[in-house]
Amino acid sequence: MSAYSLDEVFPDNIVAILVLTVVLYYSFLTPNCIVKQRAAERIVAYWTKRLELFSPSKAFLPMILGPNGAMKDDDKTLNIGFLCLVPKSDDAGHPILFADPSKFPANRDHPSIVRAFWYHVHAALESEDGQKKGLVVVIYAENSSFSQFDTRLLQVNVQSIKNCLPVRMSAFHICHPPTYIRIVIPFIKILMGEKLRKRIKIHTGKQKKVIEKLEGKYGIPQQNLPTEIGGGVILNQEEWLRRRQEIG
Repeated sequence: MSAYSLDEVFPDNIVAILVLTVVLYYSFLTPNCIVKQRAAERIVAYWTKRLELFSPSKAFLPMILGPNGAMKDDDKTLNIGFLCLVPKSDDAGHPILFADPSKFPANRDHPSIVRAFWYHVHAALESEDGQKKGLVVVIYAENSSFSQFDTRLLQVNVQSIKNCLPVRMSAFHICHPPTYIRIVIPFIKILMGEKLRKRIKIHTGKQKKVIEKLEGKYGIPQQNLPTEIGGGVILNQEEWLRRRQEIG
């Protein structure tokens, strides 16, 4: 922080931003688990990490697309489509994030990818159900290669979930995992910690079997899943981003 001037770090709208942040975090915590010190620590961690990821020139801009938003330099990364917000939820109302690690390019802009992850989480949290009930992540890993398993990205994103972002992760569904998953899953579970690793669900077998399990056991209807794994939702990241930019 010492490298930043106060004018850079504290713009005119900082008070409004911090008030909204407190409201967001306290809506995230239930009345029985509000611990002021922990809530304050998480708010500090959020803004500290946001400053690191976005730099002072963008950290306090609204989390929107276009020239006036915090994501103004990340169009290329967002258009890769490695992470998408599915426009439908599961039966319980959890928003669904769909990840396809096979779309990771060989040359990756790690900070931009992490910012894209933050953006999608914020987009999912625009839903009241997302704020109260949490998110579900469906990971389609079948076409990914071992070279696309990025420990650096995984570490930063997991730490964001655990320590910074005001989000509950209800489940991580890894569908059609490649053979290398046997090598990396122990590392993933250690990194995620006891609470999150209990929410990892691995689904193998034919497409029909996986779909039936997601629908029957976990309440994610087939018609609400992307076509990539046999569902009924056609994802169009470019169109989604265009509409998001239009609404600001």
